[in-house]
Amino acid sequence: MLRLALGLAAMLVLPSAASAQSLLGTWTRDTGASKITFAACGPAICGTISWLKDTSGKAKVGQRVFSNVKETGPGKYAGTAIDQGRLVANGGRVLCVAALGESVGDAQRNAYAGVDAIHWASEFHRHDIGWRAIARERGDA
Repeated sequence: MLRLALGLAAMLVLPSAASAQSLLGTWTRDTGASKITFAACGPAICGTISWLKDTSGKAKVGQRVFSNVKETGPGKYAGTAIDQGRLVANGGRVLCVAALGESVGDAQRNAYAGVDAIHWASEFHRHDIGWRAIARERGDA
């Protein structure tokens, strides 16, 4: 059986770590359009744009986009963020659902069935997990 893990991201970039210290480092946005470097800034963690695929937009390398990020509980973080030039409160949870199947496609369907059973206000999850493996399995890649 194949295992496929599906991540539910309620907050861009932040992983479900037991400690906020694990946020330190450089993270690539799921779209591949940018990289954010998280580093200590006083008693919290801040995130700064360290790379952009397209530099013609408003975002600039060196711009702080996450501030005062702190762990508020296991797998939960909060702080402030810049969203298209607006300062917003930002917090969330990251959850992982894993499933088995006879194929990657079966495992994906089973995992998304589990995802469908999980709900909370403003919940967001990706819909593209496993697509490359499924394409390889079908012979499309």
